[in-house]
Amino acid sequence: MSGYSLEHLLPENGANLARFLVGTEGTLAVTTKATVRLVREPRAVALVVLGYADMPAAADAVPALLPLKPAAIEGMDARLVDVVRRRLGAAAVPDLPRGDGWLFVETVGETPAEAQAEAARVVAAAGALDATVVTGVAARTLWRIREDGAGLGGRTPANEPAWPGWEDAAVPPDQLGAYLRDFGELMREHQLDALVYGHFGDGCVHSRIDFPFRTEPMVYRRFVTDAAILVAKFGGSMSGEHGDGRARSEMLPFMYSPRRSPPSRPSRRSSIKTTCSTPG
Repeated sequence: MSGYSLEHLLPENGANLARFLVGTEGTLAVTTKATVRLVREPRAVALVVLGYADMPAAADAVPALLPLKPAAIEGMDARLVDVVRRRLGAAAVPDLPRGDGWLFVETVGETPAEAQAEAARVVAAAGALDATVVTGVAARTLWRIREDGAGLGGRTPANEPAWPGWEDAAVPPDQLGAYLRDFGELMREHQLDALVYGHFGDGCVHSRIDFPFRTEPMVYRRFVTDAAILVAKFGGSMSGEHGDGRARSEMLPFMYSPRRSPPSRPSRRSSIKTTCSTPG
């Protein structure tokens, strides 16, 4: 989503104008009519909750789960759960498997037995510290943690305002664990904090960060420059879901080169004071 998806217009990709326009979010055309494909809801669903030592460890497990084709893989850490528990009460958070980072993996089937069988395959492949499988009301209650946590992520655990600005970067799922480790280090270097969660099956990480806009507004610029270089190092995108990569389009030269060959990437430390430069 960082820029326009022009590859959909190439003949080898079917020259599909609809696929190109759907990612432009109203900036190139007005849609007056659309034909859509309907997808039938699964007859049976199970939720597997997998516990890991931390969020990067949970992310490391994602590549082994993708071949099983679950309906969803969501990541959530203990700090987000603690915020939900503190602000909505202990009853809002049922018991979770042991760990400080969790994957919520949804499996489906034509029958409850099929969904449960898929869930068992997920548990066997996950390498988790602990796991539980739930259905029905119990599953909906656990999903509420993720939904409520996303809304409560507008403030840090220290109750400081947390802002968008680097809220949905994405990397290839097989790079997600390494990216999260470096991303955490980057926030510590800039003395910033955030609640992190996301669509881990797609490598998409949501984070709202306590940028000190009132006292040190340039921290935001320095951090976003470094974060753009970091996500490019992992072959990722500054915006993985919302299309708001265009809001950070000044940083696009860190991802895209004017040359046909892949550009070399500057080191993060050497680029801290760069406002915008073409790598290489």
